[in-house]
Amino acid sequence: MSTPEGIGITHPLPPEVNEIILLFLFLLGVIVIVLTEFTIYLDARKRGQYITHREAFKQTMVMLKQLAVDFLRVLLLWTITALPLTFLAPYTALSIALVIESLLGEVRSSLPADLVIAISSLFLLANIAVMHYFFSNYGSIYKLPVMLFIRDDIKQLLKSRLNTLKSPLEIIVGLVPGSITYAMTIYNLSVSLVNNANSLIAKISILIVIALLLTYVILNEKYEKAVNLVAKVLSLGKKEGGNKTIWMKRKGKKVYIYGKEKTSGTEWVVKVKKEDFEQCIAKKKELGVKDPVRDAMIDYALVHQCVTPKNDAETSASNTRP
Repeated sequence: MSTPEGIGITHPLPPEVNEIILLFLFLLGVIVIVLTEFTIYLDARKRGQYITHREAFKQTMVMLKQLAVDFLRVLLLWTITALPLTFLAPYTALSIALVIESLLGEVRSSLPADLVIAISSLFLLANIAVMHYFFSNYGSIYKLPVMLFIRDDIKQLLKSRLNTLKSPLEIIVGLVPGSITYAMTIYNLSVSLVNNANSLIAKISILIVIALLLTYVILNEKYEKAVNLVAKVLSLGKKEGGNKTIWMKRKGKKVYIYGKEKTSGTEWVVKVKKEDFEQCIAKKKELGVKDPVRDAMIDYALVHQCVTPKNDAETSASNTRP
């Protein structure tokens, strides 16, 4: 009897790993859509509402679309926090080493020595300028996941800025990768510092970059700017206050802050001492907030107090007061 190979038939090849992964992801997506639609349908029936499966499917698509958009916002935040570390740290170390080597005349080039020194110096200045701008303004963003569990004022600040987010998990998921990238960058530079035992210039350049990264992040107290950056990225594409209206009235020694939810029509009011409200506006102005009055209204409406990041000295002093 002839074998399959003998008559031109070959055995089918086993599926590749990539094909198995794609099939698994496809099946997982189908399962998620079906389960979400079924959950929406059951939830509506429990509330006494009757919806068709088509309506439940439409709500599912809207929900999944929102999840995809939220994921893209988180991915953008990952990129913003990771790119400066991925590119600026090694290129700054390289530019420092290049300047030192060009000053010592150790760079082999057909160009004149003065031109080599000028080019390497400009390269170093460009790296330092970009590094100083980002890390001096937003370096504290790499500390936010830790500070959220230590400083209540930072937690309240995030809550007041990101009041449109449904869960703090989105904030943590968006910030933790940047903090991990920062820790890994310091670790990799430290390993490179040890491995470059025979190159003094490489050691000096890496040591300078490590010192800069530690200084810009550890000593940075500009939490307001870091939180505003996170709020802008995670709220990208959302209309600020699109579903809510907020206003205030001053009556005697009190300030009444009114709010209304446009979609549901729900109204609420918060009563604040006029002196406290004015002090909050003054603090917001000192921090350079663009609209300190509206910012103060949002703070009192959400957390019933003025939210401003405190420095460690103020925090420790307030904790020791009787």
